[in-house]
Amino acid sequence: MLFLPLDSLRSFDEQAPEIVSIYALHIPPSLIRLKIRQDIERNKHIDNLAIINFMLLKNQQEYQETMNCWKQEVCHPTPLAFKGISTPAELNCR
Repeated sequence: MLFLPLDSLRSFDEQAPEIVSIYALHIPPSLIRLKIRQDIERNKHIDNLAIINFMLLKNQQEYQETMNCWKQEVCHPTPLAFKGISTPAELNCR
């Protein structure tokens, strides 16, 4: 079973507090870490090398765009990704 390298998870994991502060999200960094882990776990059954390479590329692009503030700040799409997670924090756009 092939799995996305831990470097992908580690890069988002280390920068979760920075992502929260850059985009002024009203969620804890642990929730970002949880969502990234869930996404990686959801795809861990994939064993096609071409698909894994594509997913790694997309992951690196997403990380780069997030850290360079190339995402929209008016109504950031991140809270929409956390709808399925129950949390006491309110997940509304600013």
